[in-house]
Amino acid sequence: MRSFLLNFLADDIGTFRTEIDLYQHAIDSGLAVTDAAVQEVSHLVPGLTSLKLSNCIDVTDAGICNIASKLLASLTPIRSVARHCPGLTSIYLRKCDKVTDLGLRVLAHQCRLVTVDLTDCVQIGDLALATLAAGCWTIETLVLARCVAVSDAGIAKIAQCCKGLTHLDVSECAHVGEFGDKALVELGKWCGNLRHLDLFGCRHVRDAGVRAIATGCPHLSTLKLTGCRDVGSGSIRELAYRCHALERLSLAGCIRTHNDDLLRLAASCSQLKWLDISGSPNISNRGIAALAQHCKSLEHLNVSQCPHVSDKVLHTIATHMKSITSLSIMDCARITESGIDTLTAACTKLFTLNMTNCPRIRRRYLHQLVARLEYVDWSSTYFGIEPLANAIELQNHVGIVLALLRKQASAILIQAIMRGCLARGGIYGAMLRRVVRDVLPKIQALVRGFLARAGYRRMRLAIVQEAKTRVIQRAFRHYKVKMLCRRARRVMQIRQHQDAAALIFQKVLHHTLLEHHRLVVHRMREDLRRIAQLDSRRQAMTEVAATRVQRLWRGHKGRGDVALRKKLIELRRVQAEKEQVAASYLQRVYRGHHGRKDFAKRLVEREKERMRNARAMQIQRAHRHHMAWEARKVRLIEEAEARKIRAVIRIQKNWRGVRERQLGMIMLGLVQLRRQEDKAARTIQSMCRGYVSRNFMKTMKMVLAAQEKRDKSLALLQRMFRGYKGRERAEVHVELRKLEVVAKPLFVKIQTYGARVADLTTKVDTLRRALKADQADEAELMTELDKTMTIKSKFHDSARITGAKQRYLTRYLQVQLADQLQKKRMAVAVQSRNLEIAVAECSEAEKQLRSAKRELQPLTEGVERKTKENRVTRLQVKVRREKKSATAIQRHFRGFRVRAAVGEGANRWLELFDPTLNRKYYYNAWSQVRRIVRPLAMDIFHDELVPPWKSNNTSTDKWFQCLDEGSGMFYYFNGHTHEYRWEAPTPEQSRDLFDAQPLDELTQRATSRRSIGHSAWEEMMDPETGVVYYHNANTGESVWSLPPQQVLP
Repeated sequence: MRSFLLNFLADDIGTFRTEIDLYQHAIDSGLAVTDAAVQEVSHLVPGLTSLKLSNCIDVTDAGICNIASKLLASLTPIRSVARHCPGLTSIYLRKCDKVTDLGLRVLAHQCRLVTVDLTDCVQIGDLALATLAAGCWTIETLVLARCVAVSDAGIAKIAQCCKGLTHLDVSECAHVGEFGDKALVELGKWCGNLRHLDLFGCRHVRDAGVRAIATGCPHLSTLKLTGCRDVGSGSIRELAYRCHALERLSLAGCIRTHNDDLLRLAASCSQLKWLDISGSPNISNRGIAALAQHCKSLEHLNVSQCPHVSDKVLHTIATHMKSITSLSIMDCARITESGIDTLTAACTKLFTLNMTNCPRIRRRYLHQLVARLEYVDWSSTYFGIEPLANAIELQNHVGIVLALLRKQASAILIQAIMRGCLARGGIYGAMLRRVVRDVLPKIQALVRGFLARAGYRRMRLAIVQEAKTRVIQRAFRHYKVKMLCRRARRVMQIRQHQDAAALIFQKVLHHTLLEHHRLVVHRMREDLRRIAQLDSRRQAMTEVAATRVQRLWRGHKGRGDVALRKKLIELRRVQAEKEQVAASYLQRVYRGHHGRKDFAKRLVEREKERMRNARAMQIQRAHRHHMAWEARKVRLIEEAEARKIRAVIRIQKNWRGVRERQLGMIMLGLVQLRRQEDKAARTIQSMCRGYVSRNFMKTMKMVLAAQEKRDKSLALLQRMFRGYKGRERAEVHVELRKLEVVAKPLFVKIQTYGARVADLTTKVDTLRRALKADQADEAELMTELDKTMTIKSKFHDSARITGAKQRYLTRYLQVQLADQLQKKRMAVAVQSRNLEIAVAECSEAEKQLRSAKRELQPLTEGVERKTKENRVTRLQVKVRREKKSATAIQRHFRGFRVRAAVGEGANRWLELFDPTLNRKYYYNAWSQVRRIVRPLAMDIFHDELVPPWKSNNTSTDKWFQCLDEGSGMFYYFNGHTHEYRWEAPTPEQSRDLFDAQPLDELTQRATSRRSIGHSAWEEMMDPETGVVYYHNANTGESVWSLPPQQVLP
C-alpha cells in the first residue's frame, strides 16, 4: 500500500500519476515486475503518458503489446489496454533484454512516442529501428546505448523518418560506422535540430560523418567522440566553424587532435562548459592557453595523458579560468606541486582534482592540500581530491553569511551616523546646519550673480536704447524735411497742373491714410510689446516667489511626511496585529462552520445511506415474495404436466401390451426368415471380404513397388547430386590450390594477422580477467578501509598485512590500507592503460586482417565462381552434345525401323489370339511370319493393310506410294534400292541413264517442270533423253533420289 501511494498517486484526492516508474515500485514493494503487472497498470491508469520499465528484466513483448497493441478480438485484455492507453509518449526499457522488434512494432503503430530508451536491449537491431521509424515520426529522444546489433542501416532509417530528433545516444554500438559513415551523413542531412549526440566507443567513425553532423546540425550543444581514433583536424575545424552553440565536447582518445584545433574551438565555441581532450599526445600549453583565454565559462577540463602539459598550463588556468570546478591531470608527468598551489590559490571553486600517476606530486603534499582547502576531502576512487557531499551548499552558505556580515557592518555604520546626528540636535537640525554651511552660500552666490548680470544687462540695454533713439530722431527729422519738400513740390505742381490736381490729391490722401494706419499698427505693437514685457517680469517675479514658497512648503511637507510615516508605521503594526487576531478568529470560525457543514453533510449522507439500505431491503423482500409466487405458479404448472405425463404413460403401457400380444405371432414367423437372411449375409460378406482383401493386397504390392522404386530413384538422385557437388568442390579445391601459389603473400599475411589477432585476443581476455580481479580486490580493500575509518575502537583485525588475520592498531591499519589501496589503484590504472593499448592493437590487427581478406576475397570468390561457371558450361555443352548424339542415333534407328517395316511389305499383319497360351500374337499374311511383339508397320500404316503400288512396270522392284504431310505431295519409295522419286516410276526412267550424262550439260539443257514442296529443289527433265531428276538451285546439286527429309523448308 505504501508503494502504491508513493508511486501511483499524485495527490491526496486519489488522482493517478501520468508518469509511473515500475522499477521504483518493484524496489519499494519487493515484487518483480512482469507482463501481468504492466497490463494491470495500463488498465488502472488510462491517461498514462510516461512509463519507466528500466531494469525490469521479466518484461517481454507481451507486456509491451499490452500497452499499445490492438491484436485479435479474442485477446480481450490486450485490446482493452490498447483502448485505454492512447496517449503514451515516453517509454524507458533499459536492460529489458527480452524485448524484440515485435513489441516495438506494435508500440510504434499505436502510440505517438517522443522519448524512447532502449539501453542494453541486446535483441534490438536494424529491423526494430526501421519499424520504429516507420511508425513514430515524432521521436525526439532516442537512447540506444550498448545495443550491439544496431548498425548504420537502422540509424539511417531513424534519421530519414524522425526529422525532429534532438537527442541521440549510440554509445558503445560497435557496428556504427563500420562500413562507412552513412548513419552520420543521414543525420546531418535530415536532423537539423539535433542537440545531443553521444558516439562513445564508436571506433569506426571517421571525418566524413563528423563533418556531415557539423554541417547539418548547427544547434548541436553536446557531442561525445570518446574513442573515435580516426577523427582528425578536419572534423574539429568543421565543428568549430559550424557549431557555435557547443557546451559539452569529448575528444578523449582522438590522437590526431592538435593545438590549432583547440585554437579554432576556443575562438568559435566560447560557450564551452565541459571539455575532455585526454589521450591527445599532440596537445601542449599553447592550445590549452587559448582555451583558458577565450572559454571563460569552462567548468570541467580533462587533460589526462597529455605528456606536454606542464605547470605553465596551470598558471594560465589560474589566471583566466576562475570558474573551473573540475580538473583531471592524470598521467601528466610534468606537473609539479608549485603549479597545484598556484591553481588552488586562484580557483576557489575547484572541488575536483585528479592527480593519479603524477610522479612529482607526493602523498604528503596531498595531505597538506586537503588540510589547507575547505569543502574537499580525499578521493576514494583516484589519487586527488573530491568535494564533500554538501560542498556547494556550504560555499553558498558562506557567501550568504559574508553578505549578511557586510550588510550588518553597513547597518552599524549608518546607525552610528544617525546616532551622531541625533546627538547634535536631530536630523532636522543637522540638515539645517548642512544647508547653512553648504547650500546657503551657493544659493547666495547664485542670486548675487543673477542680480549682477541683470543690472549689467539693463545698463547695456539703456545704452543701446539711447543710441537707437538718437538715430531714430535724426532719421525722423530728415524724413520730416523730405516730406515738407515733397509736399511743397506737389503743391507747386498742383498749381501748375490743375488737371492732375485731383489725381495727385487722391494719391496724397491715400498715402496719408496708409501712413496713419501704419502709425496706428506701430503703436499697437509697441503697446503689446510693453504688455508682454510687463507680463514676463511679473512671471519671473512669480516664479521666484513660487520657488521660495515651494522650498518652504517642501520643508514643511517633509517634516509632516516624516511624522505621518511614523504614525503610518505604528498604525500598520497595530493593523497587522488586529488583522492577525481577526484572521485567527475568522479561520477558527470558518473551520468550525465548515466542520459543522461537513458533519451535517455526513449525517445527511449517512441518513441517505440508511434510507437507501432500508429501501433496498424492502425491494429485496418484495422481489423474494414475487420470486416465491412465480416459483409456486411454475410448480403448479409442473405438477399438472406431471399428471398429464403419468396418464399418457399409462395409456402407452396398455397400448404396448396390446401391440406386443398382436405382434408376438408375427415375430415368431420372422425369426426363421431372419436366420436364413443372416446365413446368406455371412456368405456374401465372406466373399466380399475375400474380394476386397485380394484387391487390397494387390494395391499394397503396387504401392510398395512404387515406393521402393521412388526410394531407389531418390537415392540415385541424391548420389548423383552428391557426386556432382563433390566433383565441383574438388575442381574448386584444385583451382584454389593453384591460386595459393599466385596469392601466397596474401595467405601468409592473413595467417600472420590471424595468429596475431588470436594472440592479442587472448592477451586482452587475460588483461580483462586480471583487471576485473584487481578491481574486485580494490573494492574489497576500499570497503575494509572505509570500515576502519568509521570504527571507534583502538584495535582492529585484518588479514591484509600478512595474509593471516591479526590484530593491529586502527591508526596503523588505516595508513597501511591506504597505501595498499593507492598501490592497487596505480596497478589498476596501469592495467587499464595496458588493456586500452592491447585493445587498440587488437583493433588495428583486426582492421589489417579484414583489409587482407577483402583484398583476397575477389580472387578466391572469383576463382570459385569462374570454376563453377566453367564447370556448368562444360557440363551443359556435354549434355547437349550427348542429347544431340542420342537424338541422331534415335532418328537413325527410327528410320531404320521404319525402312525395315516398309521393307517388310507394308501392313500385311493380322492380330490373332492364341487360346492355348492365352495371349495375342501377330501373323504376316504375305510372308507367313509369326511374332509376339506388335510390328511397327501396323502403327505406321494405321493398322490397315496397305498393298504395294501397282504400275505397268514389270520390274521386280516394289515401289510404295507414300504421302508427304509437310508438302502434301506423293512420293515413291523403292524397297529394294531405297530410292525416292516424286513421280510415278516408269521403265524409261533409269538411274544408269542419269549417271551416264555429264551433269553440266544435263543442267544446261534440262527444263524445270515443278517445285518440290516449299524448298529450293526443282524437278528437272532432259528433253533429249527424257530423264527426270532433281536439282537445287541454291547449292547447284543434282540427284536422282530425293528423300523427303531434304525437301523440308
